[in-house]
Amino acid sequence: MPSQTLPDDRPLPDARRPQPTIWAISAWRAGDHAQLVTLAAALEAAFGWQTEFKPVFDRRQDPAGFGYQGPWPDAVIGIGRGGTRLGLWIKRQSGGKSKFIQLGRSEGPMDDCDLIITTAQYGFPDNANLIRLTLPLTQPGKADDPSLAVWRDRFDNLPRPLTGILVGGPSDPLLMGPAEAARLALDIDVLAEKTGGSFLIATGRRTPADMVEVLTGVAERTPDRSRLIVFPAEGFARPEDNPYRAILALADRFIVTADSVSMLADACATGKPVTLFNLPTVPERPDYKEYWRRRRRRRFAAGRRPDLVDRVYDTGIRRGIIRPGRDVPTLIAWLLRGGGVSGDAAKSAEMAARLAAERQTVITRIQALLAPGRDRPGGLA
Repeated sequence: MPSQTLPDDRPLPDARRPQPTIWAISAWRAGDHAQLVTLAAALEAAFGWQTEFKPVFDRRQDPAGFGYQGPWPDAVIGIGRGGTRLGLWIKRQSGGKSKFIQLGRSEGPMDDCDLIITTAQYGFPDNANLIRLTLPLTQPGKADDPSLAVWRDRFDNLPRPLTGILVGGPSDPLLMGPAEAARLALDIDVLAEKTGGSFLIATGRRTPADMVEVLTGVAERTPDRSRLIVFPAEGFARPEDNPYRAILALADRFIVTADSVSMLADACATGKPVTLFNLPTVPERPDYKEYWRRRRRRRFAAGRRPDLVDRVYDTGIRRGIIRPGRDVPTLIAWLLRGGGVSGDAAKSAEMAARLAAERQTVITRIQALLAPGRDRPGGLA
């Protein structure tokens, strides 16, 4: 009898095969936790696998006294330092039975992890257990989300096209001050004159007061075509009060500040045109201790083929001797080379297709990792 498949050619889950037990270590940061939720949802949608979320773990604590005990899972997913340390601890306690899946940046030898799902901002070299994504995993919005109805009514009378402007804030080494606020306001005015339409402007927790002040001025000058929603200091009282998901669903195109990788991922996943609003960086001060790290980062950002010095440095990363720092401008450089954040509609559609394909690659690799009888030699196992 021929094997059955889902519409997209994925095999149907075998009902006779026990479902793997999967844990995810909850994260402190909202963006990190969102990646865990996204991956868990993707595994459930693909295979019906459930993921149990465990409490946030402080890396300074002792896991044994934090309520973690067997029976151990088939896989544990972590992000951030706390997630890494706890995930590797669980793998050791299980005698290698628990496969450890790391999102973002790992600690220690790369081969200690069974799978690393990362992006260019972390500077990890190619490795057999590494998947380098263009942007972090993000959960596609739902067109039938009932919370969109309120915002759809508020935006319905605005002239099209609707441009969603997603504004973050300064994030080392990226700067966002009065000069950037003035430049963004000018870009909005130029775009309005060129293409018409309206602007849905949303700030975030980190948006500085001078940026909010300038954007408030833009909205007040053009009340017929601008809506500004400022993120309140105390946060939104209800999830549906936050317009972010509605803007992603209802806008026809986007301008996104370069500081927020998660906002870029969300906007690019829609397949609509995305324009990156780049930000200046803090000038690097001479520091001989940082010379080799900076050299490798610059060459990695430029996409240059590794030379002998790079290969030595990368070996240090693979062995856990060197822990590369997070550098958002490196990821931005990779994005700009691809053209998917230039505002070009065709390239934005290509970017969305690439993100979807990468998401499927992740799911397939995890399925293979958890295949019955599979044992990976080496690492902590």
